[in-house]
Amino acid sequence: MKIHKPPRFASNILSRVISKELFEEISGDMEEEYNKALKSKGKIYAQFLYLMEVLRYIRMYRGGRKFQSTNSLSMLQNYIKVAFRNLLKHKAYSIINISGLGVGLACVFIIFLFIKIETSYDKFHENGKDIYRLQHVYGFINAVAATAYERDYSEVKKSMRVHPWKKDRKITLENEDIYYEDVLMADSNFFSFFSFPLIQGNAETSLKDKSSIAISQSFALKFFGTEDAIGKVLRIEGVMSSVEAPFKVSAVFEDIPYNSHLQFDLVVPFELLYDDPAVNILDLWPNDWIGNYVQLEPEADVEVLEDEYLSLWQKYWDPERDSIILDFMPLEDLYLDSYDLRNDYAKHGNGNQVLIFSAIAVIILLIACINFMNLATARASKRAKEVGVRKVMGAFRKQLIIQFFAESTIMTIIALFLSVLILVIAIPTISSMANIDLMSGLQNIGTILLNTFILLVITILITGSYPALFLSSFQPVSVLSGNDSAKGGKGFIRRILVVFQFTISIALIIGALVVYYQMQYVKKKDLGFEPENVIVMRFGSSSMLNQKWHRIKSDLESLSGVKSVMASSQIPGDNAYYWGYKFEGFTDYEDPTGDAWLGYYVGLNTLDALGVEMIMGRTFSEEISTDSTAFILNESGWKQAIELYGESWENPIGKTIEYYTTHSGDWAMDKKGVVIGVAKDFHHHSLQRPIDPLVIHNVRSYRLMVKVSEEKTNEVLAKVQNLWQDWNAPSAFNYEFLDEKFNAAYKAEDRFNQFILIFCLLAIGIACLGLYGLSSFVAEQRIKEIGIRKVLGASEQKIVGMLSSEFLKLVGIAIIVATPLAFLFMSNWLENFAFRIDLSWYYFVIGSIAAIVIAILTVSYHSIRAATSNPVKSLRTE
Repeated sequence: MKIHKPPRFASNILSRVISKELFEEISGDMEEEYNKALKSKGKIYAQFLYLMEVLRYIRMYRGGRKFQSTNSLSMLQNYIKVAFRNLLKHKAYSIINISGLGVGLACVFIIFLFIKIETSYDKFHENGKDIYRLQHVYGFINAVAATAYERDYSEVKKSMRVHPWKKDRKITLENEDIYYEDVLMADSNFFSFFSFPLIQGNAETSLKDKSSIAISQSFALKFFGTEDAIGKVLRIEGVMSSVEAPFKVSAVFEDIPYNSHLQFDLVVPFELLYDDPAVNILDLWPNDWIGNYVQLEPEADVEVLEDEYLSLWQKYWDPERDSIILDFMPLEDLYLDSYDLRNDYAKHGNGNQVLIFSAIAVIILLIACINFMNLATARASKRAKEVGVRKVMGAFRKQLIIQFFAESTIMTIIALFLSVLILVIAIPTISSMANIDLMSGLQNIGTILLNTFILLVITILITGSYPALFLSSFQPVSVLSGNDSAKGGKGFIRRILVVFQFTISIALIIGALVVYYQMQYVKKKDLGFEPENVIVMRFGSSSMLNQKWHRIKSDLESLSGVKSVMASSQIPGDNAYYWGYKFEGFTDYEDPTGDAWLGYYVGLNTLDALGVEMIMGRTFSEEISTDSTAFILNESGWKQAIELYGESWENPIGKTIEYYTTHSGDWAMDKKGVVIGVAKDFHHHSLQRPIDPLVIHNVRSYRLMVKVSEEKTNEVLAKVQNLWQDWNAPSAFNYEFLDEKFNAAYKAEDRFNQFILIFCLLAIGIACLGLYGLSSFVAEQRIKEIGIRKVLGASEQKIVGMLSSEFLKLVGIAIIVATPLAFLFMSNWLENFAFRIDLSWYYFVIGSIAAIVIAILTVSYHSIRAATSNPVKSLRTE
């Protein structure tokens, strides 16, 4: 038979790959196979087969060595089989690692969903990256800033304004039904500026007519069912007054997504504000109550435009103005980065909370991975002989590394399935507790799968890298000769990892204690007023309540169980407003755009009824007519008046304060009155902010409050509901309790802190799980030593102490490291509260003792079990 030579270029490559000693034998075999294939299959197939064999030898070539020809699929099957065999052989080790990883991954996924939701706000707008909101201490400014920017600067492409109502509006259809929804006033380009899709209507023209209205899809279904809503007429109470006005539906928009900082059901034209017959308030620059947005050209310099606000102010309002601050807040950052404004209409999250949760997710995953690494290296002595035998039989380190990575991969995948099971059970409960729909974070399944894969790879790399590199490095001679250095040495790395775990755990324990006691302090602190058993109702409008006030007050006071009746513009929990004041003895007004004074508006007997104490003077009286223009300072305001205006204000009773608002249009004095009293400081907003200096006004408004006896609450509510209809109130009967409303300011913070505590406990639990497994292997490693000690007379107490002391030393080191870290982080966290607990030493002592107790309880089971075991059995077993 004629012998055909294989392709020369492939033979030359093979000669460079295979060593000279082996080339002749291997090339001869391959040439023989080439000729067989040539005869049976043809030249093309034979050349292809030969080339594949050459490539296989290139892949197996390493440092001049000859690798055995192996089937990759067979090897992978073998790795998986061995991995499963090891997992089943060491069930306790596998359960500890898988459960720790499973819980850790579940926590990470839950936090990931939360972060995904929180960081998704306002990302759906087509031009969102170029849109900014103009803001400073408030979430809104005057009504002319954005339009001035668009007019004067070419870098500003568009501008748009909104004015939202965050209170109920009466909606009537054909005199049949009354509904109460949120109304948003917006410029006519609202739907072309933002990307809120319209189902019906034109984005450019739907708000051009002042009598037009755009409604949400859900609202259209509620009012009109399946009928076409366009052209239907709604009557809305109180758009500009308490009178109902007709509006024709011009557009229907898709329901506003949860991840929008603007939330509304109805949109009416902003131009309606210009119909206010009282004053031309929209043209005043120092009049901050409108939301302003601008869309910039991509190349615009935001910082330069921010600085230009002073130039606009000087050009259009006050040439003498020398400083003013304005921020261009990126739309996509607004939700997380504007949470600390004094007053805002937007929906907000908290960027700091996102950062803290992100850190906790990383910590939990690290702790779970450290468990895996610690237990794997602790079992080194059990795997050492296996590694030695495999190397003697010809296994290369690369193959051993792949095997150990296969084990960590299988364990991580099983843990992933366990975490999914935990998520299915936990997500509904957590969503309810956090008042957030975590399932909405699963909308983009492609991103979820990609992130899951990345997390899986990271976890496998962290958990598998050190054990694989460590175990595969054992030398056969040292291992098979019984050299202890092959059994993990002194475990220096393992000790570092244990210290790291417990440092985090101790810091978390201390942090959890501080968080808990701070929140208890906030809840129990004296607020300076009595919020209990006060029912708060909204009576539609101030003018309607004032017309019927005497009848309403008389009817309510006649009810059994009613202690007092109040009507006020503001109640504790509401934001106060900055206005201009001129105090007696001072020749100029305080700038209302500064930080000096806040105006607070309450009814005649509100302070008395809420139990606010007076330091001097008296509260407002209905019998004294001049009290309609009188003022009361709070304690902080009184002290600030002394500081600013001198010792003459040490006795402020009878002193004059002049007061203006921008509503007059010419900065003229609107009101002048005398100080009739000084009230003890009370918390008019949450304890996260300090008590502001207040000038308290006597203003009766639409906030109707009734203080009742606790046992009569339900009875009074039923009777008030009947009276509501008799009074023909212009709004639906809705109520809330003052204490619940005031505490609502802490609900988000409280929920956040609850989850911090839960995740801290889970992190500590995962760390203890690892310590439990580690102590069991340490006890198992020293079983013969324990047997010898017992034979020589050592007591069980001494053996338990010996086994526990090593871990307690590591805990002691962790305490030393964790204490300053916890102090630093918790000091920064407490800075968020104007009223806070002292970061006392006993939090750190309690945290340290708790860590020691947890460590002792975790390792004691195996220590006691090893100490009480029969030494005969341990010494007999080889």
